[in-house]
Amino acid sequence: LDTIITLDLKKEGLSREIIRAINQIRKEKGLTREKLVTVEYETNDEELKKIFTEFEKEIKNAVLAKLIKEGVGEVEVEVNDKKLKLKVY
Repeated sequence: LDTIITLDLKKEGLSREIIRAINQIRKEKGLTREKLVTVEYETNDEELKKIFTEFEKEIKNAVLAKLIKEGVGEVEVEVNDKKLKLKVY
């Protein structure tokens, strides 16, 4: 059993945490599964910015987003001790 966390596994884990956070915001706002949303993210962390770029298609599919873009967030979340603000509408 290989227990070493590779860079690819770390990136995939970060993308899943981002997806979880976005879906939680969707739920709190009462956005139904039929509603396609726009997601804006705000962070100073370059690694998180790269995750949004590299995993854009996967994140869009998982959270039912028509658009993901860097912008001004409103809900602050932590992803692996990294600060991230998200806005889902």
